[in-house]
Amino acid sequence: MTDGHSFKIRSSASTSSTVLYSITDSGTKVPCTTTPCTRDNSGGSYTCWSGGPSGNDWVKVSWGGK
Repeated sequence: MTDGHSFKIRSSASTSSTVLYSITDSGTKVPCTTTPCTRDNSGGSYTCWSGGPSGNDWVKVSWGGK
């Protein structure tokens, strides 16, 4: 979480994929599924929030048994 903005965990690396969870607590830690945590930029681009940063780094995580 950055600057009070939440983040979403999606079913795949695409902004059009289903949102599984929205993390709103800045103290929440979400573990990567690989060590070290690897990023995948093949999922397309996204904007963090209106007027915020954009990128194409997607990270595979494990949350809520998914």
